[in-house]
Amino acid sequence: MFNHINIVGESNTKFIKKFNTTCKSLRFTFNDETCKDNPLAWLQSAFEELHAYIVKDATPSDRIGVTLRNPNFPDKPVGISFRRVDQLSVEVIMSVLDKVMQSNATFFSSDLLVLNVDRVTVPVGYGRKNLTGLKFEDYCKSKRQGIINVTNPKHRQQFRRPRPKRRLPKTPTNIFKGLITK
Repeated sequence: MFNHINIVGESNTKFIKKFNTTCKSLRFTFNDETCKDNPLAWLQSAFEELHAYIVKDATPSDRIGVTLRNPNFPDKPVGISFRRVDQLSVEVIMSVLDKVMQSNATFFSSDLLVLNVDRVTVPVGYGRKNLTGLKFEDYCKSKRQGIINVTNPKHRQQFRRPRPKRRLPKTPTNIFKGLITK
């Protein structure tokens, strides 16, 4: 499967149920024997192989985040933010890595590299179903919690919130009549 990279180790796929996330990692080195003719085309082909590994089990609605790190430089990982599968291409990966290679050329030496792939499966909901073939009154009767459809205006007053009681001012007359206590 891989012509331009040598696989050192591959971790088991780990599923995190709480976040609906699948994580996997790949430890690899670049195969330097095939790099002699055109290094840029070789690097492009190597990352096409890695891209095929990244999107291997993903569906089109999944979001994928990628982290590439060198264990010799643990404080400087290269990260590609979470994107839909169709938005993560080899050109995107190469543009991010181009910026890294300009500032840190030793990152891609013949050392071991670790590729971490996090895939989030986005939940798909279909919303509330339409009430086809069912009238609103029948729907209300089927619900036991009770949706009350009040049609008589006299009965609507029963369901209104009570008004707050009016406070009487503290005047000597109200105190004398016993309406207000001291």
